[in-house]
Amino acid sequence: MLAGNLLTELPNSLAQCVHLELIRIAANQFTALPEVVLQLPKLAWLAYAGNPFCDALESASRAQYPIRDIDWTTLTLGRKLGEGASGVIYQADWHDGEQIVPVAVKLFKAAVTSDGVPHSEMAACIAAGQHANLIAVHGRICHHPEAALGLVLDLIDDQHTILVGPPSLASCTRDIYPDHVRLSREQADNIYQGIASAINQLHAHGLIHGDVYGHNILKNEAGHAILGDFGAASFVDLRNTAQADALLEIELRALAHLKDELKQRVLLQQK
Repeated sequence: MLAGNLLTELPNSLAQCVHLELIRIAANQFTALPEVVLQLPKLAWLAYAGNPFCDALESASRAQYPIRDIDWTTLTLGRKLGEGASGVIYQADWHDGEQIVPVAVKLFKAAVTSDGVPHSEMAACIAAGQHANLIAVHGRICHHPEAALGLVLDLIDDQHTILVGPPSLASCTRDIYPDHVRLSREQADNIYQGIASAINQLHAHGLIHGDVYGHNILKNEAGHAILGDFGAASFVDLRNTAQADALLEIELRALAHLKDELKQRVLLQQK
């Protein structure tokens, strides 16, 4: 967990950490992605946004994917829906002209979080685009009285709940699945296929999610899954094909871990 420091390089000896699965180097002073992270054979979760070498990609994304500004005064906040490392999500009513639209509002907590920086997360959310297994973005908040950064998102229905709890100090990089969690094969297949489809779109849009975990997935009884929390998302230079392929391979390891965990829930269901 190295985000929010002043690092400019990583030691080559890091390559000896052959069991390292997660690393956060966002919001540092790297002028290039440290190649040593691409050599780690088990790395599955990587975040590097908010470094100088990311600025050009992020700026290009903002130009390619413009987004509407939504005035804070048009939003009426309701109950708190959830909270993550980067921000707090509320139910809200958006007074869009003559209509009132139920939405979710994410307000970012601080300039730097354990995963990265809010402006990079916002850019990634917007660049992700529309997809059945992603949360649509209506716009970014402007004129907040405390100048807080925020996004206005689709409000997900109450039938979708968090798949599982986050890792603990004991499990380290693995989500905590309570013993009572069971999935049918159809549910597990639907969850996996939905998240895999969302990841494919992110990669096509020059992004890695960086945090493909069950605790960042909402699912309903049918197994329809929605991937959220872009706090660790990073932009990928698709023109650098060798590096891009290596980064996508890292993300696919995380997806493989999710598939194995879902499979275990199916096996428990069948016992």
